[in-house]
Amino acid sequence: MNTNRLFDCTRSWAALLLAAFLLASGCEGDDGADGADGADGADGAAGPAGTSCWDLNENGIGDLPDEDTNGDGVVDVLDCQPSEPEGVGNTIAGNVLQAAHGSRAGLKARGSFSSGVWTVILSRPQTTNTPTQDVQFDLSADTNLYGFSAAIFDNAGGELTTMFPQDSSAYTLGNETSGADLQAQPVASEPTGPADFTGPVLTTSPSVPADVASVALQAAYDSKNVYILGVWTDLTGDESLAKDQWEFDGTSWSRPSGRNEDRIALMFDINTSDWGAGGCAAYCHIGETPGHDGRMRTNNAGETLDMWHWKAARSNPLGFADDKHVIWADGFSDTTTGTRKGDDGSGVDSGNKDAAGTLPAFMAEDDPGANATHLIILPDGSARAVPFVP
Repeated sequence: MNTNRLFDCTRSWAALLLAAFLLASGCEGDDGADGADGADGADGAAGPAGTSCWDLNENGIGDLPDEDTNGDGVVDVLDCQPSEPEGVGNTIAGNVLQAAHGSRAGLKARGSFSSGVWTVILSRPQTTNTPTQDVQFDLSADTNLYGFSAAIFDNAGGELTTMFPQDSSAYTLGNETSGADLQAQPVASEPTGPADFTGPVLTTSPSVPADVASVALQAAYDSKNVYILGVWTDLTGDESLAKDQWEFDGTSWSRPSGRNEDRIALMFDINTSDWGAGGCAAYCHIGETPGHDGRMRTNNAGETLDMWHWKAARSNPLGFADDKHVIWADGFSDTTTGTRKGDDGSGVDSGNKDAAGTLPAFMAEDDPGANATHLIILPDGSARAVPFVP
């Protein structure tokens, strides 16, 4: 057998098989398009429930009252609202009060507020020990007349906007036979209410009645005292007692603007030479003192006015009115002299602020949250009176 020929045949078949394999395999072609998505699988098991925003203890139950943060009796999403900081809206009175002393303690006053109407009774001895500061009355003779004016302030002070609309008439006060504008009737004892005033009524006439209320005045007297009744309708219908009040906003204390008090002021002539020229208005001088609308002063050296100033927040709680007097200063050449003076002694009120003026100096004994309208300083050794328990 020829082995060389057999080897050649074997080698030829191998070459043919290799060629066939290479021909069959060729180069790799491009990928074909994706097939259609298969059907969705089944849903998985539900996860655990979340915690509701109101569920403070995370027990899944609305627990009253702890989780009823808005206090409406229901635990729901309304209880998820952020709460205000503690104490927001708390107030502290803007003034502290104590009993008047000296000459200033002689002017008493009692005011009450009901159904939008103020009723105030002022009383003072007919004569005092300070004739240079107080008008001296003698109502035993019908020839004695006393000039006066009256002003009403509704949650306001003596700014231009509240002074110009006032009735500045120069009225007179006298006894029951004097023919005065306001005729005081004799009484056997101190009047305690409007029914005890039996004389004719004098009603003031403000120049702008929409801005300033008219006041109905009556008067009485006995052997020692003179009494004046004032009744007027509060134009805003509310009892304004928030003079200089402090309020907490959650961060700091401040004195919001627009908080004042209701008042009545009576101005009596003591010894001026020009009272009849316009009553109280003749003594209101505009633009004389920097930073102020004006100041009240007399027009001639040595002349004085007597001022009775009842204040709903600062004098009424202790049964007083503020007794002051008005003196002369030399107009624009003297812009520093204070011309509205307190009478001898001490008054009822003082401002409730610390040395820096940024915080109250006093608060109620049961603060925070007392929101008391008045703060009263008791004399040393005093205590609050409570009903007796045997």
